[in-house]
Amino acid sequence: MPEKMSSARGQSRDLPAKYYKRNGPLLAKGLAFSLVLGTMPIFFLTLTISAYIYKVSRGLQELVTGQLFDFLPESLSTLLLTQIHRLASRAGSLGLVTIVVFIVTSVALFDSLEGAMSAMLSSKRRKFHHARLISLSLMSGVVIVYYLTVALSAAAYYFKDFLSLPLQLFYWASKFTSALFFAFILLGLYYIFSRRRLRFFPTLAIACTSSFVWQLIGAAGSRLIQYAGSQLLVYGAITWLIIFLAYMRLLAELIIISSLLVAEFSPA
Repeated sequence: MPEKMSSARGQSRDLPAKYYKRNGPLLAKGLAFSLVLGTMPIFFLTLTISAYIYKVSRGLQELVTGQLFDFLPESLSTLLLTQIHRLASRAGSLGLVTIVVFIVTSVALFDSLEGAMSAMLSSKRRKFHHARLISLSLMSGVVIVYYLTVALSAAAYYFKDFLSLPLQLFYWASKFTSALFFAFILLGLYYIFSRRRLRFFPTLAIACTSSFVWQLIGAAGSRLIQYAGSQLLVYGAITWLIIFLAYMRLLAELIIISSLLVAEFSPA
């Protein structure tokens, strides 16, 4: 028993050394930049889909965009809604070339994600065409999962009104669902990029813990963004951008550190 405890302490001391040896800070910076660069095209693609939904049903469009705008200051939400209405009134206004550029940029995000996670998981990267197909599939999966969460939110709102559920219960249920989704996304990424058999339960525990931490970061970031937008007015947009950049850096660090932990529990 003492030997196991000393071994565990030794491994925990080795983690920071391995983090720096595998260029963790540099990978986190690169991944954070890719997250900023890649999530914005996905964001605008989602808004474009919302614009076309607006032509079908305003109520459905409001539900879709509401999921995106919950963390934004009111002024920015109004601005983006105005753009959605403009896009909806001009079919195809975004342009095919712009959509292609957005898709290519988003695919590059998942290429960067593979590079960072593969380095931490001590696994080989895939061949170019295989990696591109996986990245394209992951990008499509993000949009599909987003709209799936919208559908679940719609169902939850219906049952809340139908069953007269307490608002607090509904809030925590939605948070739990979001955390569960993110945990399974992380779990899938670990398995996709590790390219080896992983110990399931430790990997699942790491994914769930990382998801819980991300929910805490998300809640804190949301409050900061809303406060900045409501209190600082003109400077709120600038503050929102700075917080968003910090938000993405924290997400990058979380992904990289959790991948390193997975590698420790399931060595190559």
